[in-house]
Amino acid sequence: MKFLRGLFAICLIPVIAGCSSSGQVIDGWSNCVIGGAAAGAAAGAVVDGGAPGAIVGAGVGAFAGAILCGDHDSDGDGVPDSADRCPDTPKGVAVDANGCPVDSDGDGVADYQDKCPNTPAGTTVDANGCTLDSDGDGVPNYRDDCPGTPRGTAVDSNGCAVKVAIMYIHFAFDSAQIMLDKGDTGPSLAKAIQLLSERPGDRVRIVGHTDNVGSDSYNQTLSERRAAAVRQYLIDNGGINASRMESEGRGESQPSVSNQTEEGRAQNRRVELELLR
Repeated sequence: MKFLRGLFAICLIPVIAGCSSSGQVIDGWSNCVIGGAAAGAAAGAVVDGGAPGAIVGAGVGAFAGAILCGDHDSDGDGVPDSADRCPDTPKGVAVDANGCPVDSDGDGVADYQDKCPNTPAGTTVDANGCTLDSDGDGVPNYRDDCPGTPRGTAVDSNGCAVKVAIMYIHFAFDSAQIMLDKGDTGPSLAKAIQLLSERPGDRVRIVGHTDNVGSDSYNQTLSERRAAAVRQYLIDNGGINASRMESEGRGESQPSVSNQTEEGRAQNRRVELELLR
């Protein structure tokens, strides 16, 4: 027994040195076992003077090395440190075979941090794992057919503004003066008044559009003036409360059809009523 205690103490010195110098846990553990066995055999042969002591020493040294340098699981995730690519995983978090938190929808945000699980593959997400909605209309970017919708606009399932009415109103040339007796101008305005009267709880944005004849800046200003003129007409002639309506011009930026023909340009010269939330 005295021999074994002495031998065990002798074996500890190279074993501990081998473990502390290893960069990889699994390599250190192997080195400790092998080194412990070798050191124990050598010490056993010296102390006992023969093969029996060497054999006993090798066994004691290997056992001491295995105990001292066993593979640990520091973060308690069930994956030993030697195979754990994500050390320090929070307690209780489900991990994969590599010890990394599970990311079921593959969006780059681990399940335990993902507030929007089951995001479609390839979708760009924020830090919470939720799809981006740049214009804040409630429809995520990946299925928003109308990005950049103004804030507060009611939209459909595709993220496009809900239009209460589209009016093809005639204005005097280079002017915001409404020509009631031309085309569908009068009936269009009468329909808008009727719709707004039947839906007293609705708020709308009156949006003016132009064709592409003229400069961008000119058409932008003209569309703003014409949208404001329609708003004022609905107030003065329809009794619609001003607080229910706002006006905006978008110039030639949003044509509904091609501007290559006169018919197309006529369709693009329009005023739309967009529903507000």
